[in-house]
Amino acid sequence: HERLEKQRVERERSEREYVAVGAIETDEFPDFDIPNSSIESQNSPQLDLSRTLTEDEYFSILEELNEDAENKNYVFLFGIPGSGKSYIIASLLKYMEQSDLGQSRLDLEKSNDLEKRLYNRMIMSFTDPKKYRIESNATLDFNRFNIIFTPKGNKPEKTITFLDISGEACQAIYQGDSSKYTGELPDFLRVVLESDINSTFLLISECQKGQSDDNEVPQDRIIKAFYDKILETQVRESRKYKKILLMSKWDNLPKNEREETDVVEYIQEHLPVTMSNFLAENHDNEILNAVTSYSVGDFRGDRLIKFNEERPRVLFEFLYESISGQPLRKPESQFKKLYRYLMGS
Repeated sequence: HERLEKQRVERERSEREYVAVGAIETDEFPDFDIPNSSIESQNSPQLDLSRTLTEDEYFSILEELNEDAENKNYVFLFGIPGSGKSYIIASLLKYMEQSDLGQSRLDLEKSNDLEKRLYNRMIMSFTDPKKYRIESNATLDFNRFNIIFTPKGNKPEKTITFLDISGEACQAIYQGDSSKYTGELPDFLRVVLESDINSTFLLISECQKGQSDDNEVPQDRIIKAFYDKILETQVRESRKYKKILLMSKWDNLPKNEREETDVVEYIQEHLPVTMSNFLAENHDNEILNAVTSYSVGDFRGDRLIKFNEERPRVLFEFLYESISGQPLRKPESQFKKLYRYLMGS
């Protein structure tokens, strides 16, 4: 009973985080490589993010995005190389597949063979992490997963497109002295921001990330550069976007420190530039931004030993509600809470 009560308290605490200040949570994992050479050698039709689109290409993509835009929901994962974007997507896909709140599936009509294989590998990486390893996307690419989620009951079915932008493309948005910091927003991202689709941004920072050399730009500055691009678009297009700042690799902290550390205070200390006005966008009647750490399970070295669905569950339910305007779960009555407590569940 004591163990079950501890799990119940942890579950209720994590659910409150999104509402309070928007604290949500990130734990992180290794980057992956695909050992299957046939997959590695397959040419992907992904867009080269470094390429400048012609005017015709730009407006063609914009027109395509704006067609039935109200039913298109994009979730962008932004972070430097190695920050764990791919594994965060994998944990969300895994939770969605096994969720008791509905059914999820890859939209096969909108997915190429590489995306189908990579989707399956991401799911299987939780079952056999040694065999099914997923590599970070190529330097100039992004990984895209079109997922259809059908909730139980009368809640609306939603298609959610997860986009894992390569870390190199992310850090290039910062204007710096090195050639890898060009200060340019890829044309594909510009056209998406200009479109009418629903977009949510997950800004991912690696916990306890040090600088490899003096010329490396801190994560805080890179994330702030992209955040500023989003703010500029909000003003120019009269749009408002949901943004979640995730602190990844939370398990890098010692266990006792993780349990005692306030997530918001930690992020404010380590990302002071980004956090200077990040939460200031929120108002009493409108929450646009949230912050969180993110945990998915127990690791031994770079291998996942046990998958913990708690944080993926909370994050996915937050995303679904922000997209659909409806919660996946009915608020629990006080009687049911008392009953669960008395039954030790």
